[in-house]
Amino acid sequence: MNFFSKLKALLPAREVKKIYLILVGVFVMALLETLGVGVILPFVRYVSDPTILNDYPQLTAFLAQIGLESERQTILVLALSILIFMVAKNLYIYFFLRFQLTFQYANSAQYSVDLLEKYLFADYLFHLRTNSSLLLRNLKQEVPLLFTRAVGPLIVLVSELATSILVFGLLLWVKPVATLAGFVTLGALGLLFYRPMRHKARFYGKKRLIHEEQTFRWINQSLGGIKETKLYHAEGFFVEKTRDHYQQLAQVTIFEVLMGQTPRLFLEALMGVALMGIIIFLVLQGQDSTQIFPTLALFAAAAFRLMPATNRILGSLLTLKIAAPSLEVVYENFMEMKALSKRQPDPQAPKGPRFEGDITLKGLSFSYPGASQPALAEANLTIRRFASIGILGPSGSGKSTLLNLLLGLLNPTQGEIWVGGRSIHEDLTRWQSEIGYVPQDIYLIDDKIKNNIAFGVQEDLIDPQKLAQALEMAQLKELVESLPEGLETQVGERGVRLSGGQRQRIGIARALYHDPEVLIFDEATSALDPQTELEITKSIESLTHKKTIIIVAHRLTTLEHCDLVYRLDQGSIEATQLS
Repeated sequence: MNFFSKLKALLPAREVKKIYLILVGVFVMALLETLGVGVILPFVRYVSDPTILNDYPQLTAFLAQIGLESERQTILVLALSILIFMVAKNLYIYFFLRFQLTFQYANSAQYSVDLLEKYLFADYLFHLRTNSSLLLRNLKQEVPLLFTRAVGPLIVLVSELATSILVFGLLLWVKPVATLAGFVTLGALGLLFYRPMRHKARFYGKKRLIHEEQTFRWINQSLGGIKETKLYHAEGFFVEKTRDHYQQLAQVTIFEVLMGQTPRLFLEALMGVALMGIIIFLVLQGQDSTQIFPTLALFAAAAFRLMPATNRILGSLLTLKIAAPSLEVVYENFMEMKALSKRQPDPQAPKGPRFEGDITLKGLSFSYPGASQPALAEANLTIRRFASIGILGPSGSGKSTLLNLLLGLLNPTQGEIWVGGRSIHEDLTRWQSEIGYVPQDIYLIDDKIKNNIAFGVQEDLIDPQKLAQALEMAQLKELVESLPEGLETQVGERGVRLSGGQRQRIGIARALYHDPEVLIFDEATSALDPQTELEITKSIESLTHKKTIIIVAHRLTTLEHCDLVYRLDQGSIEATQLS
């Protein structure tokens, strides 16, 4: 699939139509530019030799009819007409460029949002195997660059080619031999410049992709683990790691800027030589100065327009080569996401009946792609409604896989999960709305406490009654009331202004806000000190027999209040009754 076909595949049909409209507008702009150059020759010739009108009796009669009989009047009217034409032409170009830029940048913004949506709705396995820095690079760099370094240069290329062809046609009509000689020379030298540069441009395009992603990766890793970075004095390590990638990106930028400027320097010298060559050629043909001057004025005006046009043509061709790897990445990513992204649930759509009853796992198995052994094998168990069960096992035993299957984030390779006689996959969105999940590391957004509890709910839609109930059940009410700003308190990035216990309580309140049927605690107390763990455990105990509770832990003491404990080892489950 070629460059333009891939670009079309990425855009909605209505936006593709706009591209064609822009191309038509480009042709009109080129025509106006050519006319702007074309009116120079007859006007200059008339100003230098007004008697030239005697060779055109019909034009003389027309000018007389509209009241232009003197040379002075004619020159003034022609000059004013040319001025009005130039202003109108430039106004058209201004509004056309505005439309073109709106198309580019509005699509860039919309496509970035669309791609983010596709990433967020992609299945969980995609996120397990994809580095977030790669996704961040695509959203922040590749999509905007696609529209600035692919769509923009493509339009510029068509525009300047159309203008150059029309101007070339005009020159060919006036002086065919000199024009052909200049065109062949200009084309040959331009090709000589472009051919060796195109491979370098593609190389630097690929190089930029690699080092942009690595830059995002090392910055994320250095700032994401700032406590460890400072504790182990690893600042220098991360600075050096990042420095190398920034230096490589600087080389790419230097190449891009040079490729934008070098053709201009090359062409300025070339145009000077070409104009001198045309003068020599015309003199050798025996033409007098009165004939040479108007022709030279036309060629000078054409050169004034063609030099930047040729510069932009070469620059656009090289920019497209640099952008080609970005287009390939975005296109392949788009096709992959199209296949992986789940359909976005409609928040206004009526929900099905609640999942209520026992949770039953029947022959549940799961294998990760490429793994030689299943992470979970033939799991069979029943969790009674409102029971409190614990899941115990060493690292790699399958605990996380089992939870991800229960959460509906992974689809079983074999078997099924039933709740009250219904498969959770009949209405997965509804089932997930019945779950409150409390992980070991509570993810808090840099926002107010209430917005962290009602996670994902617009602030003006937060239910005060649900909020108050969640605070009460999570034993967080007293803490919130002790804060000067209460629920309006800002927690900081990842909750840095709160203690570990406070973050966990907010996590529990979040899990309770939507009044779920099932509560899942995933190592929720393992990182806490003994006293805080005891307090959080008491909060969990207060919910016993009000909700179905599933607790994953690595210490048996954490599970001593559970009705049942299931041991996982190498993907197999064994239930043990606690006394």
